[in-house]
Amino acid sequence: SRLCFCPATEGGYGIVHVGSDIPESHILMASSNACGRHISISSHLAGYSGRMSFYVMDESELILGTALDGIANAARRVIAINRPRILLVYVCCSTYISGLDNERIRGRLAREKPGTDILVIDMNPVAADTSNPPAVATQRKIIGLLNFSDVRDDAVNLLGSDSAPEPGCELYGLLRSCGVREIRHLTLCKDYDDFLRMGEAGLNLVLSAKAIRAAKDILNAKNLVLLPTYSVRRANDYYEQISEALGTEIDTEPYAESALEAVDRVLDKVRGLTIAVGSTATEMPFGLARSLHEYGFDIRSVFHSGISASERADAEYLMSEIPGLEIYDCSDPSMRPKVGRCGEADISIGYNAAYFARTKHSADVVLDRGMFGFSGIRMLMEKIEESLTCDEGLVRQVEGANLVI
Repeated sequence: SRLCFCPATEGGYGIVHVGSDIPESHILMASSNACGRHISISSHLAGYSGRMSFYVMDESELILGTALDGIANAARRVIAINRPRILLVYVCCSTYISGLDNERIRGRLAREKPGTDILVIDMNPVAADTSNPPAVATQRKIIGLLNFSDVRDDAVNLLGSDSAPEPGCELYGLLRSCGVREIRHLTLCKDYDDFLRMGEAGLNLVLSAKAIRAAKDILNAKNLVLLPTYSVRRANDYYEQISEALGTEIDTEPYAESALEAVDRVLDKVRGLTIAVGSTATEMPFGLARSLHEYGFDIRSVFHSGISASERADAEYLMSEIPGLEIYDCSDPSMRPKVGRCGEADISIGYNAAYFARTKHSADVVLDRGMFGFSGIRMLMEKIEESLTCDEGLVRQVEGANLVI
């Protein structure tokens, strides 16, 4: 009874949304009609459409090789009207395959508009299965804007995650107890100068796999890779690594006890109920499933979109420890007729698991957003608990993720 659309991404954050998180930025989409339309609607739903402009190319520009001139003219106009501190030019796939030289675009605009920083980012789906897919390349480009030549021991960056850990997370207090004065994440920066001050950090905590290569590009700062986890044991290990890097002691016992109390409380409530885990909840679905299994939850299925090297050990552990565990690759086209016919469970974590398994209850967890450490474990438990009181979790999550399946 209503018009729906399918955005170009899986909902939630995409590489364009990440660019919009840079304060005082403006985005110019150089795209075809279809891609521009998808991003236009998605950006409107996510609330950043006021900082976007579009340059839609036709076939003649691509064939005649005049697309570069068109993009440059559009960029001049956007800068003159909006006067951003930085302009991000996103080159979509149809434009990308025309053979545009991104560095030539950037250099030309930088010479003509020296008061505005210029960043050109490819939305290149062909690179999805390479070591430098669009999400990784975007992190490298954005973090590459920072100058780490003069770093400080009392400044720490949180890199890669779509949003910073929620304000009540113990991470902030524990870092400050170690003498850290500045804790920065892209979404916490107040203005462009504040963003550039991320280059002062002597320690980078890499909270997502998509920022690992970007962190490796940084020469003068220390990096700790702390991928999403919902295991008390692994969270303790993360804080041991942080304390070693900062040269101080960190007492995590009260936070670990609080997390385990939350686990025990929810475990009692869901005893006898089965659980499906999906990759739209976390970038480490097998790690999440393993943590829950080790706590005593009844895991029946895992829905993923490719098993990364960092997940392989957890996947193998689950397959050896849970007889009959069902594992599904959501990127496989053969999954289309299996909707509602696979991975049967009572509770799902991740809306792709809820969609395919058609569970009655769905925990509202989206790509680890706001979740880290012991606080993240407690938040997960709260969301599982909340799912028991709501039978329409999937509908709410799909709408909240700017996604219609």
